[in-house]
Amino acid sequence: MVLDKRVLIIASGSAMTLACILFIVGNALPSWSSAKLDSAQINLLYNMLTQYDISVKDQTTSDETQVTIGLWRGCASILQLTACSNLLSSCTLRNGESLPLCQKMMAARAFVTIACIISGASAVCLFAYILQITGVIGIALGIVFATDNGGLPIKKSVSVGAILAILAVAMNLIGAVLSLLVR
Repeated sequence: MVLDKRVLIIASGSAMTLACILFIVGNALPSWSSAKLDSAQINLLYNMLTQYDISVKDQTTSDETQVTIGLWRGCASILQLTACSNLLSSCTLRNGESLPLCQKMMAARAFVTIACIISGASAVCLFAYILQITGVIGIALGIVFATDNGGLPIKKSVSVGAILAILAVAMNLIGAVLSLLVR
């Protein structure tokens, strides 16, 4: 019976450690969603950004652009050249307004970051129940933020970062169930 307990503890700790790694990598990747934009969609995006007093440097005339968005960074690939930039760290625009989409991003950042911290602690303590709640909330908000098209006719799909975060919640759930079996 002692061997069974040791195996369960090791399996549970390993699952939670893997969950921690997946949370951290998923949080950092600039690819929670991706979309391919044609020239008409690019023009719509530029027009929307200028309405909010966000200047766009180096407008492109390429036929197609691949855009990926994470919780912290966004990237655009044009003609096999990729440029990335940090997303806003404040939701207040020059005119004092706040974008609801930005508020979703900030909430997702907070919950996923908390999930990263708690997942590291739960791997050591075998206490993963709180992590399930923060992880699920953070991932849900992150996916809503990353796939929101802002009213533009752009089809976005969930990408690698969000998938890794979903896998992290699944691994943490496995670790939590295994830790319950130890007791």
